[in-house]
Amino acid sequence: MKMPDMNGYEVLELLRTSDIGNSRTIPIVAVTAAGFITEEELKSAGFTAMLGKPFSIAELLNVVSQYANKEHRQLLDFSALLTFGDRRHTLERLVTETEKEMDEVQNAAKEKNMEALDGWVHHLRSSWMLMKAEQPLQELYAVIHSDSPTDGEITHAVNAVLAQGKMIVDLARKEAKRWEE
Repeated sequence: MKMPDMNGYEVLELLRTSDIGNSRTIPIVAVTAAGFITEEELKSAGFTAMLGKPFSIAELLNVVSQYANKEHRQLLDFSALLTFGDRRHTLERLVTETEKEMDEVQNAAKEKNMEALDGWVHHLRSSWMLMKAEQPLQELYAVIHSDSPTDGEITHAVNAVLAQGKMIVDLARKEAKRWEE
């Protein structure tokens, strides 16, 4: 799409500062013919990926499938958490609390304490639902409450929760930097 009044960086900034839907987290692919710009530079500016012009349909489909896989289907949305108060402080607290909670989840898993894991699922559920991040918690809950879960199933489900926690921390840190003065 050609945008005579805005460049890609301006569109990116507009989306990332908007409180509409998932505009803050939607994957944005830069499409450029500028040979002097690297994908690393574009990613550090906030783009998800880069497609160099001209590109093939296979390259386009590869980028789309990369960001449409299960891991990226449910993108985090901090907008409900950032509605009131100091946004940077809220995000910093989210990072601190999530790191502590993930340590506790990991400890409960190491001890094979299903009751503690179930408690953490319930503890995390409401805040993760606000961020649209609850899918791994639902999967862990299902495994914990199945008839006879295997160690592998439990480990897999716990690792998905820990990965989601890491994603929350990483994205919250990145978002907090935007609110620094």
